[in-house]
Amino acid sequence: MNHDDMVIDINAMLDNAEPPFSAADYCIYKVPFVSRRLNHDAYTPKVVSIGPFHHGHPHLQNMERHKLIYFKAFLKRAETTTQPLIKYIESIIPKFRGCYSETLDFTDQELLKLILIDSGFIIELFYGYYYEQDDFYLLKPWLRYNIKLDLLLLENQLPFFVVKKIFNISFSAKPYIRSFRYLTFYYFEEFNTSNLVYDDRTIIISHFTDLIRIFHLQHPWERRARRINEPMKHLHSVTELLEAGVRFKVNTQIECLLDLRFSGRVLEIPQLRVEDWTEI
Repeated sequence: MNHDDMVIDINAMLDNAEPPFSAADYCIYKVPFVSRRLNHDAYTPKVVSIGPFHHGHPHLQNMERHKLIYFKAFLKRAETTTQPLIKYIESIIPKFRGCYSETLDFTDQELLKLILIDSGFIIELFYGYYYEQDDFYLLKPWLRYNIKLDLLLLENQLPFFVVKKIFNISFSAKPYIRSFRYLTFYYFEEFNTSNLVYDDRTIIISHFTDLIRIFHLQHPWERRARRINEPMKHLHSVTELLEAGVRFKVNTQIECLLDLRFSGRVLEIPQLRVEDWTEI
């Protein structure tokens, strides 16, 4: 290889290294290795894959057939063909790719099929949950529970705007049906520990993991604890604070996990309920 060829080759490599989207577009990430190595199972779906990161994993294949059954039920309920849905998905494939922090090693057609089936499965699942129309397969408590937990995982997500739009296209002739945002809120209501009141106008969701974050931090912004924009300083351990004379008090009335209050050497902290799914 001569000098000119080498320059061209290096320039081509640099061009390929340019990210197609800015970091501001990303909302779905891979869990950092430092976090994952502490407990791999806490970040890995157990029964169902949603989105591209875990698609095709062998231990999740049992649910693929059932996802297809749900997708067919979704099409029948919506009384629509796949054509308008395919047309929409084809138009947002570049934007869809830009929602993920990792390069997606899928063709556009593979992504189209993945989005269509996973979205239909989610919509039918939420619809059945709200209108109490479950099938025998998902009546198994352990399976329903694990599916719900799988849908909370950061790596196991579709962008919310995609599923919502597919829902709106499919049920445009049925205005009496609850909005997809409402069905989502209802499906995950047991995680709404702050008793956040549903508001279709102000609650903006990036994906299901983001909704759980909103439940804990409160939304809209004016209801959250005030943030002081100062550089992070060394944080003392509980033992060090106790030795310095600080007393701790649980405040069960606080709705935002970031709302800590310190007065008269007493540090009031929000109550965090620890349950089986808390680590996940």
